[in-house]
Amino acid sequence: MELLIDNTQEDYLDRILKRQEDSLRFLCADFYNLEQIESLVTNQKRIRRKYHNREKIIVDKCNHEYIVFAILDMILPQITGIHIYFHYFCQGIGTKLSKKSMT
Repeated sequence: MELLIDNTQEDYLDRILKRQEDSLRFLCADFYNLEQIESLVTNQKRIRRKYHNREKIIVDKCNHEYIVFAILDMILPQITGIHIYFHYFCQGIGTKLSKKSMT
């Protein structure tokens, strides 16, 4: 897997938002109703688009597919989110990305 560190670029922001949406739908399915999930997905997309100019995103790719990303707010500075594509859960990828984010 390759780790990319970059400012959010519009060309891959849509792909990242899709991965975030897929993961939220998967993770929330057992705990929230469809209306609540849709609200969460919509709000997360709105927030990402609003703040993408002040964020750096660390992206991990596998076979040219975005599988995980960490969002770093460069003004606060702090990690404001880590999202793992659900096909890659429980493989230590989030831990690896968290450690990389701190360096």
